[in-house]
Formats: sequence, C-alpha cells, structure tokens
Amino acid sequence: MCSPRAIASPRVGIIVVSKMRAEVEACMKQYKIIAEKHPDGYVAYPLAGKGVVVGEDDTYEDLSRIAKSAIPFHADTFAPPVLEVDPPILKTFVAEAGVLS
Repeated sequence: MCSPRAIASPRVGIIVVSKMRAEVEACMKQYKIIAEKHPDGYVAYPLAGKGVVVGEDDTYEDLSRIAKSAIPFHADTFAPPVLEVDPPILKTFVAEAGVLS
C-alpha cells in the first residue's frame, strides 16, 4: 500500500533508505513521454495523453527535466482521465512511412 507515512519515515540508515526507495518506486506510476525535435526546439507530451503538453524547450536535457517535473502536476490536477491509459501501454515503437505525393 502506498501511503505518505510509509514513504516519509523519520528512520535513517542504509537498509532503511534502500527499503524506503523500494517503497517509493513501488508507489510510482510510470508514464511514457514522447519528445519531438522541431526546427525551433523540443516538445514533450505523454503517450496517449489527451491534449496534454508537459514541456517545451530549446534543449533535450532541459525538456527532459521540465517534463519530469510537470508529470506529477498533471497527474494530480487532471488524472485519471487525461493521463490514464487502459489497458496500459507496455512498449512504444516509432515507425516512419513514406507516401507518394
């Protein structure tokens, strides 16, 4: 069970910290983020997110940082309808297709 009390324990020590990290990771929901490079910078959005953009920046590194910090906000503010995907996406692949014009 994921509870703030279990995560914010006042105990210290390597074993407890490892256990705490495992508890936190078990409570984390994973989101797949798409990052696109455009002529004027990068944009990121969650895969299957309904109209949600979680970051825009000039560099991929800054975009990654911004997107990771924006996901909890969107999850708390808009989820589950905006970020939830049912059934969950297990893997993501990108393919290109050529079209004669």
